[in-house]
Amino acid sequence: AGYIHSSRMQMVESRPNEISYVIPASGQLAEVTVPISLAFFHTDALGWKPVYRLYYQSIHWVKKIDFGPNGQPWYGIEDDLLRVIYYVPASHLRLIQPEELTPLSPDVPEEDKLLVVNRTLQTVTAFEGKDEVFHTDVSTGVPYRRGGNGISTITPLGDFRIDIKMPVRHMGNGALTNDITAYELPGIPWPCYFTKTGVAFHGCYWHDNYGIEMSHGCVNMRPDEARWIWRWSTPLSTHEDWIKNGAGTQVKVII
Repeated sequence: AGYIHSSRMQMVESRPNEISYVIPASGQLAEVTVPISLAFFHTDALGWKPVYRLYYQSIHWVKKIDFGPNGQPWYGIEDDLLRVIYYVPASHLRLIQPEELTPLSPDVPEEDKLLVVNRTLQTVTAFEGKDEVFHTDVSTGVPYRRGGNGISTITPLGDFRIDIKMPVRHMGNGALTNDITAYELPGIPWPCYFTKTGVAFHGCYWHDNYGIEMSHGCVNMRPDEARWIWRWSTPLSTHEDWIKNGAGTQVKVII
């Protein structure tokens, strides 16, 4: 018998899904519901080539359905960074319905919504006026380091506004590869950016160590809680929006 530290582990399930053969022209968001789904890229010259491993609770834009390398139905995913289509078994993805993404508290004036990130406590709290409506532990940026772009990895202090929201983002260098050591993180769920250097609230599928500094500057959250922030904050987004811009919900990062 042995032990492994839980900080790099997540609870997962394997839940196959009914397959839909009708995909909207604008695409439909979908969630991976198996521990790992290996995606394949197809060309006439090279045939089927394995590319990314898509992980449990990552989010993706389904654009089409076709037959995969095993002759079974596979969904074609459009990568939001590379704008190419790659494929995964359709049963591995749960199509997200529009009613799951309706805005929360849309009647609350924008100036009354506030998100407070506390770096000392490693928490985020949402307020509507003076009322606390959401609170959880998070993982902000690791201090005293610099990322590959030379920018400090600590989450910056100050007052900001959410100015870009996306339901999914491929973060990485943009290589279409099966190399698991490459910096490629497709399907990061529910990012809400609030600094010009790309710091965002977003779901995290590679650790479960909330309450401890872990990130390169972003505010890592459990995917379901990141979706709550995405739905509640402004600028308001819909199930069809690949990206939404605008000076939105206030964000205060304190120590």
